[in-house]
Amino acid sequence: MLFQNYYVFNVLCKLQKKHSILVTSGLHPIGQAAISISLYMKCEIYAVVDSEQQAEQLSSIFPKVLNH
Repeated sequence: MLFQNYYVFNVLCKLQKKHSILVTSGLHPIGQAAISISLYMKCEIYAVVDSEQQAEQLSSIFPKVLNH
């Protein structure tokens, strides 16, 4: 899954530093791969979760993704 996201972001979309990324399912493995790549590329990340508990879980996995 990480390879698929890498291909989409870096080959098809030419992701660059300071781009904004919306991840619609932050706790799904594909969403987590997207967040990992986006953090590596120093992008601004917006992740959608269904509850406060999921937001806390996502923040524990990715401390650099702030809860707003």
